[in-house]
Amino acid sequence: MVHNAFDDVCVVRDCPSRIESAIVTESGTRGEFLHVGCIDGSLRIYSLPDSSQDEEDLGAERSRSYVLRRTIVGFAKKAVSQMDLVKSRGGMLITLAEAVAVHSLPGFEPVAFLAKTKGANLFCWDERRGLLCVARHKKLLIYRHDGSRDFTEVKEISIPDVVKSMVWCGDCVCLGVKREYVFVNAATGASTDIFPCGRSAPPLVVSLPRGELLLGKDNIGVFVDQSGKVTPQTALSWSESPSAVMVHPPYILARLSRFIEVRTLREPYSVVQMIAHKDKQLLQSSSFGLLAASENSVYKLVPVAIGVQVVQLAASGNFEDALALCKLMPPEDASLRASKEDAIHKRYGQFLFSRGQYVEALQHFALSSMSLPSIIALFPSVKLPEFCVFDEFKDMENSGELEVDENNSNSVSTSISLAALATFLMNKRGDVIAKAEAKDTDEALAALSETGHKVLNPIISDALFLSCSFLHSIILEPDDPRKSAAVLDTALIQALLLTNQSPVAIQLLRGSNYCDVDACREMMLAGGFYKELLELYQFKKMHKEALQLLARLVENPESFPVPPPKDAYGPEALVDYLQPLGGQDQTLIMELSTLILKLSPDQAMKLFTSTNPPLPPKYVLLKLKAHAPDLQIVYLEEMVKHNPDSLSAEFQNELILLYLSNVLEGKPDDSKSKLLTALETFTAYNARDIFPRFPGEGFYEEKAVLLGRMEYHKLTLSIYVHKLHNQEKALAYCDRVFDRVVETASQPILNAPVDHKAAELYSKLLEMYLRPKKSLKELKLALASFGGLKYDISRADGADGAGLVHRHKHKGHVRHKVTQIEDALSFTNGNESATESNKSDTEESVDVRTEDGIMLEEAIHLLSSRWDRFHGTEVLSMLPSDAKLKDLLSFLEPLLRRSTERSRNAAVIGRVEYSDHIEVRHELLQCRARRFRLTNETLCSICRKKIGPSVFAVYPGGAFAHFVCYSQHRASGA
Repeated sequence: MVHNAFDDVCVVRDCPSRIESAIVTESGTRGEFLHVGCIDGSLRIYSLPDSSQDEEDLGAERSRSYVLRRTIVGFAKKAVSQMDLVKSRGGMLITLAEAVAVHSLPGFEPVAFLAKTKGANLFCWDERRGLLCVARHKKLLIYRHDGSRDFTEVKEISIPDVVKSMVWCGDCVCLGVKREYVFVNAATGASTDIFPCGRSAPPLVVSLPRGELLLGKDNIGVFVDQSGKVTPQTALSWSESPSAVMVHPPYILARLSRFIEVRTLREPYSVVQMIAHKDKQLLQSSSFGLLAASENSVYKLVPVAIGVQVVQLAASGNFEDALALCKLMPPEDASLRASKEDAIHKRYGQFLFSRGQYVEALQHFALSSMSLPSIIALFPSVKLPEFCVFDEFKDMENSGELEVDENNSNSVSTSISLAALATFLMNKRGDVIAKAEAKDTDEALAALSETGHKVLNPIISDALFLSCSFLHSIILEPDDPRKSAAVLDTALIQALLLTNQSPVAIQLLRGSNYCDVDACREMMLAGGFYKELLELYQFKKMHKEALQLLARLVENPESFPVPPPKDAYGPEALVDYLQPLGGQDQTLIMELSTLILKLSPDQAMKLFTSTNPPLPPKYVLLKLKAHAPDLQIVYLEEMVKHNPDSLSAEFQNELILLYLSNVLEGKPDDSKSKLLTALETFTAYNARDIFPRFPGEGFYEEKAVLLGRMEYHKLTLSIYVHKLHNQEKALAYCDRVFDRVVETASQPILNAPVDHKAAELYSKLLEMYLRPKKSLKELKLALASFGGLKYDISRADGADGAGLVHRHKHKGHVRHKVTQIEDALSFTNGNESATESNKSDTEESVDVRTEDGIMLEEAIHLLSSRWDRFHGTEVLSMLPSDAKLKDLLSFLEPLLRRSTERSRNAAVIGRVEYSDHIEVRHELLQCRARRFRLTNETLCSICRKKIGPSVFAVYPGGAFAHFVCYSQHRASGA
């Protein structure tokens, strides 16, 4: 026996006649009555003895013996074998003796006698619908009571055998006949076989509170739904085959051979109590308990108070049954119920925890009043934040509520328990974090209202960000939800890491969290969870601590208690962390870049060039000049590659000068080609600052680009022609300048004459071909004048030496003073021989062409390819007298053709214009020569009266009108 669910109380003793049936009725004014039907057909009415006002409570009163109040001899001609109460029909008693009869209460006057039911052995009453089903031999008789005194027969249904047990089930009646169970529809009479009955026990049909049926098959109780189908739940197994079964929630009772067996109605239907009896029969179940009767006595099985049962169950370790019973406590005992459930959940959770059932234990802890820190304190491997250590923990440990086995912290069960804790905290986290964030929002709004600031976002951003410093800088109230959030997240992260769930922990750390840094740091460093610690630092915006940790991992990984895997952390880890900080802490980035430059220049360049927003190039170049000068060009090239317009004039100048420096130093790389490409493609550099940095001799192609940039077109062409001997580049330069001038001018007109100002550069080039000595002399003088400024500029720049351009007006001209790089002289001296050789080759090539050095062939080629950009008369005046006409055909032929075409077109246009003039003049004469005929009969087109001698007006179509009419008509706008 687990506990006492019922007390067995004898309420009627020594009845003079054998008891066949009994039923209890209740009346608010008359109290409780026990009706006993006897074998001799008599009916005995018992009631509780009269009680004084200071009597015990109702439960104790119902456990006392009844007193005989009345005996109705001859109530029936035969034994009263069955009785039932009609509650909702004015209070009537249905009895079964020789037939079914209905009597009123409390006077027992006959209401109805169903003569057709003579010989019936069983009936069942449906209180809800007012239907009565009577089993007589192999027939069912269905009656309906509609509120009057009579019961009306509704249907008669034939059945296969005599009914042993039956009960209403919805619209059907479930019958237990001799061999099987049958469902019979009361409306249609259709029957459905369910399954056979047992062999050793009579059929038993019991209605359950949930609307299901329990059908007996020997010692097994099978659950069936209202459609007659067996439910999937586990069958109920009795100790032996019962002879009767009754339900009194939450228990079900069965009459066995020597005991009344009491079981719970919940799986696994465990035995609660065994009540000894001597031939007791189970007769009725009601609110007060159950009735059981022997031959001459009646017993009450009175339920023990639920509170007492709960205490008994909890003391014996049946926590599930105790919790189930708590739910049956009346609403007026809500506070008592809550306290008992709380105590049971705590004890049950500790019981399960001690047996390694951690998931179930945590579920019960969550349902109790046990605080979250108290629950987590059961796990010694999880470190709580310092602000969570309170005296209440010590009190709970001293009282035995917390049983922590610290010696078992490294056992296999620790991993299982921590996994259960992680799942528990993850399920609980949503509500806790929501409350904490709501608290942050409230404080932010309160701060906003106090300060009166109009800018909301920064305040809310700071308030919603719960960092480690925030937790330690303010005193949180005991019921502050952020404290619970910090405890939960701190414990959850540690539980996830200790159970090898790092991906989940990292995902949590990257989102909004309330982890305590100090508590997690110690555990993460001890366990080698460096990646997770970095994520925690990053979320808390503790970038300095994170980068210090990364630097230590990169430089000295052996210094950690648990060294990280080899090559797990390199310079790329520092770069990946620093890149997102471009707009937050550029000073920190520049500090760490020194270490990255030392370890991996490539990664340093990645940091400098891919940080978003970009780092200031000025500071990057200063860092590179100090620690990695060779990377300056690489950095600036990367900047140009990713965004050509990102470099200002200052940094374009810097890159060009770095290229020049490499070339002057003779480094074996492609700096020469890069220098020329940069000069040609860059758009923001200052050519006047850069030109003086070149040596006096050499670098002619670069100088040509610079001179062209400064719009010294003639000097540029001279270098292409006399120094580089590259007529194609000279012509291409003229084309570029010409196209630029034409584009900046107004929209060109089709077949319009060439802009002579734009084409003037071609004439200069032609002059260089035809008068080479003059242009070469001018070039030498110009280059010498650029080089002759260096001493003056040195004195002018003096202290700063910055190489800036100074302009001074002298004799109406602007002089540009520039400095010269220090090692230019050595490079110049080294190239003098090459320059002299180049000069002799040039002069020889000029002398070969003509005696005067005229480059006639190049001039003719220029005239032939760009004939439309020259003035014919001017060209002919420039050509030497010995030039052959046949060599000029390619120039003169298209020139004369265009001139002739223009003359012809002009003549045609003149004739067309003259023709138009004649036609217009003819039309004018016709308009002036118009004639009108006016007679005495001519009518006004407006008033329809004769014109007569009045002043008139004539419309273009020839219509006449009085001038007065015309004026009025015109004024009216018609």
